[in-house]
Amino acid sequence: GWGIIGQAGYVASQFLLLLALARFASVAEVGHFGFANALVVPVVFLLNLGMRVNQATDISRRYSFQEFLLLRTIATAVAYLVIVVIAFTAVDAVTRPIILVFGAAKAVEMFSDFFYGIFQRAERLEFVARSLALRGFGSAILFAIILAATGATALAFAAHLVVWVLVAIFVDYLPAHRIAMQGEEIRPARWNAVFEMARSSVSLGVNSMLAALQNSLPRYIIGWVISIVALGQFTVVAYANQAIVTVFTAIGQSITSRLAFYAVNSNRQAFFGNLHKLIGLILVGGLGATLVGLGIGGWLIRTVFGAEYDNLGPLFALCILSATLQACVIILQSGLFAFRDFHLSMILRGFSIGLMSVACFVGAWVGGLIGLSWGMSFTFLIHSIALWLVLQRKKFSEPDRTVEP
Repeated sequence: GWGIIGQAGYVASQFLLLLALARFASVAEVGHFGFANALVVPVVFLLNLGMRVNQATDISRRYSFQEFLLLRTIATAVAYLVIVVIAFTAVDAVTRPIILVFGAAKAVEMFSDFFYGIFQRAERLEFVARSLALRGFGSAILFAIILAATGATALAFAAHLVVWVLVAIFVDYLPAHRIAMQGEEIRPARWNAVFEMARSSVSLGVNSMLAALQNSLPRYIIGWVISIVALGQFTVVAYANQAIVTVFTAIGQSITSRLAFYAVNSNRQAFFGNLHKLIGLILVGGLGATLVGLGIGGWLIRTVFGAEYDNLGPLFALCILSATLQACVIILQSGLFAFRDFHLSMILRGFSIGLMSVACFVGAWVGGLIGLSWGMSFTFLIHSIALWLVLQRKKFSEPDRTVEP
């Protein structure tokens, strides 16, 4: 529950940020932000190394707080160096300052995500909810005020960065360190353990990068095949997709440790019982939301974001459908993570991203933004089916007599 509340609040705060950007900047500037986001996020996800999953499933406390923190520091420094190189070699002068400041904010978020892993394993997700609320609403409100007053997008993102730094230090680090001390995880870092952890996390990092790249692919294709203005429209409308995916990512993260417990103790009934309930909830709610989007989506987008975003109702509904199927992928992938089968998850993600490249390019070429959205939905449907078939083949022995965690 805390995981859902925290992410729902964060989604709402990021909606406020996007609303301010759409209202106080041009559609093209929104497109530049969407492109910057599409470049930065895959780099961050790759070098994030999926450490939150690694922490949450490290039930035996094999690695210490200092070892996780050392690896996080090295990986974050490398990630930002790559972002700087991209900013000065691959984008124009308009997008460059946005990438540099937004990339720094995502680097800070990598540390917050590390602390969230500590909270998640201790099942203290109220700390995550508090951090997300302060980080999200604080930065969004300050961003909106500065952008409205100055019209300077880069300056507004700089204020956003300052809030994230303060929350990471004073709201995330201090309680995470205290929980680690209580769990006797404060031990001197061993370089061999750090290297071992890095090797075990490579598949997670690649899988996360592929997931981010998969989310970014439609933006690359829109900018290439259609236009930067169309990318601005898609960035606004596709926030419905981002919001749904963010919430279900939180749910997937919240259940990973418990699913790992059921997998270790060979409790097939409880394992699949949780998955069945969540998938059923996603499909019923998502298909209902898609129908609502068809009915009032166009009016809603035009009313909230302005006349530049008119006639986007069908695209809005398709984005909800795509997000529903992507949420199924997230929950089923959590089941695969519970078995610590990171390599297979990476292979399936690679297959999915290849399929999306073809489906979205053909869809955009034939049907514009609508065709591209159909390509996204088709890809996530196939990925969900593949994950389900893989999980069905996982072998469980007879359940042991165990105690709930």
